[in-house]
This record gives sequence, C-alpha cells and structure tokens, in this order.
Amino acid sequence: MKNNFSKPKMSEYSFFTLLVAIKKHENYDPIINRNELEKKLYEYYNQEEFKLFFIDTEIDDTKDNNKQLNLSSSFLNAYSYGMITMIHDSEKKLSYMINITYEQSEKILKNYSNQEKEKMIKLLDSLEEKNKPLILTKK
Repeated sequence: MKNNFSKPKMSEYSFFTLLVAIKKHENYDPIINRNELEKKLYEYYNQEEFKLFFIDTEIDDTKDNNKQLNLSSSFLNAYSYGMITMIHDSEKKLSYMINITYEQSEKILKNYSNQEKEKMIKLLDSLEEKNKPLILTKK
C-alpha cells in the first residue's frame, strides 16, 4: 500500500514565522513596518517562485483601491506569542520589532526545509533591493 502523504501547504502564520526567524537569524533589520510589508509582498503574490508562501494568504483591496496582502492574523499571533513587539515610529506607522533571540530563530528554522529558507532569503533580499530605507535592510 502506497501512502500519498505530502507536506501540508504553508499557512500564512508559517510564512510569517519563517520571515521573522530568517530576519533574526540572518541579521536583517529587526523592524517590520506592517503596511509597507503587506504592500511590497503583494508584488510577489503571483510569482511562481514565491507562490508556496502565499497559498493561505488573503488579499485586501479595500485600502484606497490598492491591493495588498492581509497579514493581520499573523501579526496578531506573532505579537501574542511574543515573537514581535509593537512600536510606534515617528511617522505614526504601525511597526513591530522582532523579539526573539538568535537561538530561538535557529529552533524555529529547524521546522522548515532548506528550499523554504533559501526562498525566504531570496524574497527578503529582493524586498531590500526594492526599498532599502523602509523595511528589510540588512545591518
């Protein structure tokens, strides 16, 4: 009898947890501006290379006729678990600071395949190129 089991699709929260862990582990900027991230990630939503990240993610098209991803439940869960801390920047944008240690990021990353980790690094590097001063810049 052949088992037809496959790895479950990546949930929105799994995607966000991977993003937070990679940012910490690879020494990216620990500040995440929620609105900017959701807008920028929408540009990658339909790209075949990154589709595995967005299978379970909703699109929000109610904000000024601009489409963006809706990661609100992921931010809320990560905040509830203490992975991120809410901060208010000088421009009154909703931002968060990563609140996990390097060791915690290593434990989290053990739950992901090398392919998933490599694609997340590629995605973060691409976001950095698009918007160096706003989000996701390496230190």
